[in-house]
Amino acid sequence: MNRIVPLTAVAMLVQLAIMSNVPALAVEDVVMQFNRTEGLGGMNGPVLKSLSLLIFLGVPIVLVAGLYIILNNRLVSKEEAVMMSWAQVETSHQRRADLIPNLVATVTRYAEHERKVLESVTVKRAPASASLAELTDELKAAYERSQETMGNVTPDTAEAIERAIAAQTALGQALRRLVAVSENYPELRSSEQFLTLQSQIEGSENRINVARIRFNEAVGTFNASIRNVPASIVASIGGFRRKAYFQADSDAAQAVSVFQ
Repeated sequence: MNRIVPLTAVAMLVQLAIMSNVPALAVEDVVMQFNRTEGLGGMNGPVLKSLSLLIFLGVPIVLVAGLYIILNNRLVSKEEAVMMSWAQVETSHQRRADLIPNLVATVTRYAEHERKVLESVTVKRAPASASLAELTDELKAAYERSQETMGNVTPDTAEAIERAIAAQTALGQALRRLVAVSENYPELRSSEQFLTLQSQIEGSENRINVARIRFNEAVGTFNASIRNVPASIVASIGGFRRKAYFQADSDAAQAVSVFQ
């Protein structure tokens, strides 16, 4: 019975012949030698079977390994995009937080300078409201908590994102309360430094909103990728996990314009 030479071996021989300018007749002779039952041909049965088995098993393994590497790299890139977007969220929050000490210092200096007058105005206009001193203390405490929280949060779990949301919401609420009470002090609100801080904080709030939107978009892209087949298999093997969205509550959603 004639043994059939694998197509791969023939193709390799033909290519080798072309590269080395070997005549086609020589290639035919080699093929005939492989198909002979005696001499060299008598030894080629196990070799050809092993070669065929190697090709049969090796090609799928190479293809699967290549597909895994491609999909894994794509997931890594999308996960990095999530982390970069989160870094922008942190940067935007930090930009706003950096303005808080200046705001507190401005209000405190003004309150000390005009303490008696401001107390009188407060009693007449807002007897039930907290004093500027109390609100500045509350704002400072919220600022410190937000700094500590944002420095220790990564967007890996919903709990981590919730901690960040809670800290930033508390800071935004304290800021709005202080600004609301400052309505009772026209001199304070008309000061140049206060107006400058007002503009900067509003700009920071807008940047925070944009950064949160972009972060959620990156998270959505990543989460969809790890659910699609066959990337979901790669994600399971590689330990890629679903990321949480930054979902601000209704109070935080109004933080875009804290000065009315």
